[in-house]
Amino acid sequence: RGQFTDLLFTGLAGMTLDRIAYAATMSNPSDPWKLIDDLAEDLFPIAITKNQIDYVMYNAMGLRQNGEYDWTLAWNAYNAPGGNTTANRNLVLKMLDPMLKFMFRMAEFQLS
Repeated sequence: RGQFTDLLFTGLAGMTLDRIAYAATMSNPSDPWKLIDDLAEDLFPIAITKNQIDYVMYNAMGLRQNGEYDWTLAWNAYNAPGGNTTANRNLVLKMLDPMLKFMFRMAEFQLS
């Protein structure tokens, strides 16, 4: 199961998931708390706990306690006029990819 969802990142029949475009469809992707809430609601048929949200935030995304603004700064820099650079994209994907991979491997995702 994990290997299959990983193919969404590396290529499946010549197609990959545009993770940034997917995140951009959420209600407030610059807010990491809201982003995780929205993704969980979109991906899982049941709600996840506060402990799971914290794990996704601080372990999968790699954010520090009280350092959630790192995501906001990276997201806003990428989405600013002229900010769509390789460096900004890579910074966003450095946090977004592990988070999505982890969420795709959660048991709650397998229920959907």
